[in-house]
Amino acid sequence: MHITPSMKNKIAPCILLGSMFFLMIASVWNESAIMDELAHIPAGYSYVALMDMRLNPEHPPLIKDLAAFPLLFLRLRFPVQDESFWNAENVHDRQWAAGSALLYNFGNDADKILFWARLPIMLLAVAFGGLLYRWIFSLYGGTTALLVLFFYALSPTILAHSRFG
Repeated sequence: MHITPSMKNKIAPCILLGSMFFLMIASVWNESAIMDELAHIPAGYSYVALMDMRLNPEHPPLIKDLAAFPLLFLRLRFPVQDESFWNAENVHDRQWAAGSALLYNFGNDADKILFWARLPIMLLAVAFGGLLYRWIFSLYGGTTALLVLFFYALSPTILAHSRFG
């Protein structure tokens, strides 16, 4: 079978983006929550499940909402009855108390919450890589687009930060 240039321009980006996704999935498996996730995941969940914007108001909500969307299907127990969640004097204290309660104190499976909250962020990174490839392809052609996508998909910085919720 002869591989034409147009086939190369379709197969190679898929391989690179698939490799990127595999590297992100493999590297977060059984990894504990990072500091920001303790505030961002319960904030996003409270936004989409309760329509309550009190947690983590200092950051824009879109990425937190995307991360929390799969959590709607997990039937989580959320600390809405916990007085420290609703009545903390400091907004900053409230988000950390809610995150700790959601992940570790109410009988939820923290590993499952973390995996499903991270998945949309990883998919967003892959989708951005696809858009980046198409944009560079339209400007400079296939070889340059593949080179740019190669550096994007295997960048340690992109891989490290595109896998957390």
